[in-house]
Amino acid sequence: MLLEEQEEHFAGAANVGRVLNFPNKPVEGQYKLELNNVDSLIADSLVYEAREVLLKLRDKVSGDNELEGVILRLAFIHELDHFENPILDFNLAYDYYELASERFGSAEAFLAMANLHYMGLLEQADINTCLELLTHLVEESYCANGLVFWILGRIFLFGASGSVDYDLAEKYFSKGWELGHVPSLGGLGYTKKLQGKRCVGLALRIKALMIALHRNFTVVDSPSMRQR
Repeated sequence: MLLEEQEEHFAGAANVGRVLNFPNKPVEGQYKLELNNVDSLIADSLVYEAREVLLKLRDKVSGDNELEGVILRLAFIHELDHFENPILDFNLAYDYYELASERFGSAEAFLAMANLHYMGLLEQADINTCLELLTHLVEESYCANGLVFWILGRIFLFGASGSVDYDLAEKYFSKGWELGHVPSLGGLGYTKKLQGKRCVGLALRIKALMIALHRNFTVVDSPSMRQR
């Protein structure tokens, strides 16, 4: 049962709101300190306070780097769903991400938009739009986020766009794993299993599980966690 549960996790788990993982986009400039304070508010789940600061900053900042950071954070706080978020609004988050993608060509925004479509969290969620956004990331820019390839692998593994293609699924999962994305390794193993290569698939899934368990144990057993 453990491996079956692991397959479900690695072949079927995408967690919206985990695309950006703030603070992940360093900002330099006049408003650096204020944006860092916003990240602290977000980490403490103080979304009302974070939104108030961000809306004021949106009207003040002039540099593209800072403004992109403001827009992405406004989007992020409206899709943050790991606590009871009083301003949760996936469609509004999408609008902000769309603004960031159009104005700044933000790769983070393209991925977040694709994830919202993929998870079916929008009023007009569309898997084909998700595929277009991910394809844009792969073809038009250097993409170093394994989640992009994991979602693409899932789409072709289970035929979400209309047809199953194990070869493409294997290609995308392999690329995701090259970037260190452990669920992509699990997805690759699951693909091998469906292709009839059960032993290879089993070995890959066990490897993915062991890596995930090791990483989780390392985080839990870190000095900072032991002090809590």
